[in-house]
Amino acid sequence: MFGIGMGELILILIVGLVLFGAEGLRDVARLFGKVMKEFRKAQASLQETLDDIDEKNPAPKKSAESKSPETDPVATYQPPTQESVRASLEKLSVENSAVANQSINQSQSKEEKNLG
Repeated sequence: MFGIGMGELILILIVGLVLFGAEGLRDVARLFGKVMKEFRKAQASLQETLDDIDEKNPAPKKSAESKSPETDPVATYQPPTQESVRASLEKLSVENSAVANQSINQSQSKEEKNLG
C-alpha cells in the first residue's frame, strides 16, 4: 500500500488525530471516501465512452499485404539525382535574381518619383 509500513501509518493517524480531532478525522475519512467514489465513477464513465468510440470507429488494420508499391510512399521514394538538384538550384538562383532585380527597379523608380 504505497510503500507505507505499519509504523508510518500509525504515525500519520496520530498526527491526524492531533490536528483534526476525532470528529474531524471522521469527516476527513468520509470526504476521502466520497472523493474516491466519484473518481471511480468518472473513470468508469470515461472508459465506457472510450469503448463506445472504439466500437463506432475501429482502427484500420495494417498488414504487410495491404501495402502496394503504388500507395506506399516509402516504397516509391527515389532519391534525387545530382542533375535534378543542380537544375533546381539553377532555377532558384534565376528566380531569386529576377526577384532581386525587380525589387531594385521598384526602389529606383520610387526614388526617381520622390526626386522628380
